[in-house]
Amino acid sequence: MELLQLYYFRVTARCEHISAAARELHIAQPALSQTIKRLENELGTPLFDRTGKHIRLNDCGRVFLKYTDTVLNALSDAKAELADMNNANPQPVSFSVQAASSLLPDILERFRSQQPDIHFQISQSAAVRGSSDDIDLTLHAAATFTQTPETALLLEEPMVIALPGNHPLAGEGPLKLRALANQPFASLSRESNLYAITRHYCALAGFEPQISLSCDNPQAFRELLGLNMGIALVPAITWPDMAGSGIVTRPVADIPCTRYLLLSWKCSRYLSAPAAVFRSFLIDYFKELAGR
Repeated sequence: MELLQLYYFRVTARCEHISAAARELHIAQPALSQTIKRLENELGTPLFDRTGKHIRLNDCGRVFLKYTDTVLNALSDAKAELADMNNANPQPVSFSVQAASSLLPDILERFRSQQPDIHFQISQSAAVRGSSDDIDLTLHAAATFTQTPETALLLEEPMVIALPGNHPLAGEGPLKLRALANQPFASLSRESNLYAITRHYCALAGFEPQISLSCDNPQAFRELLGLNMGIALVPAITWPDMAGSGIVTRPVADIPCTRYLLLSWKCSRYLSAPAAVFRSFLIDYFKELAGR
């Protein structure tokens, strides 16, 4: 059994699509199919259920993927730790940004002024979330928070109601969320932290939000809000002033609405020295932000 077979298997298992996996691996589809078949023959069991052109990881495949992840992750961690020990060129810090993306330029500018030799690989895909084994640190948000060894609470911030400046309720003071049950809501995409938080607090207020607009780009989302395409729950601190987009914000009057901004990593994986330095920087950065 070769490491290349394991790597090809892991990519195929996550794609569950031979053509998509072959494209990601930059190899021909027949070559990938043959590699997977040889691996299955060596193990003496199919790893995928096949229906026409479609494949799905079966129970044996899920077991083998667990051990494949262990092997490949251990090799990656060993490489990173040896690089730290020998002061060799480190791997970039892989950073998944699922919340507070508007702060990213300021975060990186400040950090690079202190650590110009540390490089980054940044993802903002909601599909990554923090589940990928290739991610060192994940910045995300949630409506609830439970302390774990793999998560640091960076910031607790109120959620406010954002409305177009010409909305009939824009001139009001604090608004009751439950009074907005019949209003069209806007949110980021269904995979986003904001979407989950919006649904959480609307449920606490006793209704299912009528989400008439979803958008996967935060900047475009703010601009669309200003065009009277819905109201939204947005964070009060980490989202920039939206007045320039013709949006006003109002406190929520009837229920406490808070989001927790979190930084997560995997204790089971080796965290490289550059990633550990950046983790400490982020914790200090948000302490300063909270104190403003």
